Amino acid sequence: MTKLSAIDIANYFLILIKREDGDSITHLKLQKLLYFAQKLSLGVSNKLLFSEEMMAWPYGPVTLSVYHEFKVFNNNAIPLPPEMDFDIYDQYTKNIVYKTHLKYGEHSASYLLNLSHEDSAWKKAYISTDRIIEYSVIAQDNKAVDVKTEIILSENDNKYLVEMEDEWWMNYDCGEPSEDITERLIEDLNLFKKDKKSFLTSLVTIEGF
Repeated sequence: MTKLSAIDIANYFLILIKREDGDSITHLKLQKLLYFAQKLSLGVSNKLLFSEEMMAWPYGPVTLSVYHEFKVFNNNAIPLPPEMDFDIYDQYTKNIVYKTHLKYGEHSASYLLNLSHEDSAWKKAYISTDRIIEYSVIAQDNKAVDVKTEIILSENDNKYLVEMEDEWWMNYDCGEPSEDITERLIEDLNLFKKDKKSFLTSLVTIEGF
């Protein structure tokens, strides 16, 4: 199993969103999906999907590296990752992320937040001094509900993953590279925070607003 970072996992979640259908994902929701993916991986194989610690914050579990990477988007939709290396994702990782996406992706960030607050792992960490979520406690939560999720993907599931990876490449090659879109979005968000009136008259269209 390839050693991946939480940001690597977050980026794969981001490519699974069907933006043309009006779907989107916010930073808050992304953090919760990471938590449930980590929980699923521990439940089916007792393996960590990523090694970084997760913190118990008021709005649920948070991975600090992902927080700093995506906090600029606030409550707005996060665009496609500007760079991707699909070779780093093995089949196990894709299966876990996709199964998590299928189970939780249709729910709102607030629903997932409340769901994460029901876990003893979050409750225990939230009242601790360092607020670090213990993965061993997540494993105990899994035992309490007897996790038996089938993570083998069907042929249609795998076709969907190939389709979404291809769609990322098409967006990357569409004429305005994804990194330029992201940089423009950050610039416009900063303008919006600094001077809302100027922003509203700038006729700039921001993805996710």
